[in-house]
Amino acid sequence: MSYFMTFLLMYPFATAELNVLTIGPFNLAHARESITTAYFITLTGFMCFFIGGLIYRTNNTQTPIYWFLMMPFKKTLGTMYSYIVGSRIVTTLVFALYASLMFFVLMLAFKAGMGNNPRGFFLKNDSLRPVFNLTNSISGIASGLIIARIFVYNQRYDKILLALFIFLTFFIGSRGGAVGPLLSLFTNWLYFKKQGRISFFTLAFVALGILSLVAFLSFFRSGQGGSGAGVLNEILYGNSFSDLRDMSWIISVWDGNYFYGKTYLAAFMSFVPSSLSAFRMEWSIGKVTARMAGYSPAEHPGVRPGTFGEVYLNFGIVGVIVLGILMGYSTRYIDRKVKDAAKSKNVMSALVSGKSGALIGNLAITAGFFGFYISFIIFTVLFLLSLCMRFLKSDTGNTNQLSIQKDA
Repeated sequence: MSYFMTFLLMYPFATAELNVLTIGPFNLAHARESITTAYFITLTGFMCFFIGGLIYRTNNTQTPIYWFLMMPFKKTLGTMYSYIVGSRIVTTLVFALYASLMFFVLMLAFKAGMGNNPRGFFLKNDSLRPVFNLTNSISGIASGLIIARIFVYNQRYDKILLALFIFLTFFIGSRGGAVGPLLSLFTNWLYFKKQGRISFFTLAFVALGILSLVAFLSFFRSGQGGSGAGVLNEILYGNSFSDLRDMSWIISVWDGNYFYGKTYLAAFMSFVPSSLSAFRMEWSIGKVTARMAGYSPAEHPGVRPGTFGEVYLNFGIVGVIVLGILMGYSTRYIDRKVKDAAKSKNVMSALVSGKSGALIGNLAITAGFFGFYISFIIFTVLFLLSLCMRFLKSDTGNTNQLSIQKDA
């Protein structure tokens, strides 16, 4: 999605004339000014991505990248994750929490006359925005647990739970929230059930379905219908895969003064609501890019600067090189673990290894850093709950066994 779709495939369409339908003639003129710069910055990042993969091939886990940026999260988030996935009751509780939050979010949006775009409603209400952010974070946790259980235990109950989850999530109008779980389900099926072997036509059919769904959700959120031509225009010239165009747009209106980590510091402070922090209100990446693009940060979530746009604005090409290496290393590590798990059928080991890239994965676009903290808090609570339930179950089993022995 980051490399093939938004970079290679979209480059010829990034500043084509029909983008005027989405961002207007003035902004399109700006985007065209820096498209070559944006392309080569992104290309540099992905070249370093492959260098990072080569470093893993050569040194395996014997690197500071693994010791300090990956292993701590594998040992904490990964360990807790494996315990939580093992409990159907805990997974159900997470789903119930998500469903309750979703009903609350939809009720508020519907009452405000924005039932087709709850995200837009909460963007306009700073005091309520943390509720929406929390719902999105719980959404990712719930879908991750349910999908993990499907591939570890293959139970009908979890498949029904996932169907209910996807049905609920469609109503929020969030493309990532609705499409993400389906994409995760498909890729895990491809890894663990098909050993990575799939026909080109099946892959093309799934890709077309995902793209059409993304376009449909965009039309749903805007309250408009869509013809076949409209769907194609949304994919090629809309906001769903516009990272390269938007990165070029932001660079063209940027004054050239690096941020030197300010948007990253704002992300690390994301446990503080923006409405309570002048620094976050000023330097959160969404608010920064919204202002740069000429929008009101109170009403617009910001413009996506692509995989390497934020780090470039902060640290220049050096930051792009470093981030590319980190992402390439962590992705290659997880890739290796997934392939090993596919062969050994030890799905849980692959799922646990995926948690090792939690921090590095959030460095590309820090807008979702709030979810990183929420994940840690929720996982800790659920982990303790899982341990308590296992202890009670074990204690009940021992009590019953003693009772049977006494009766005998």
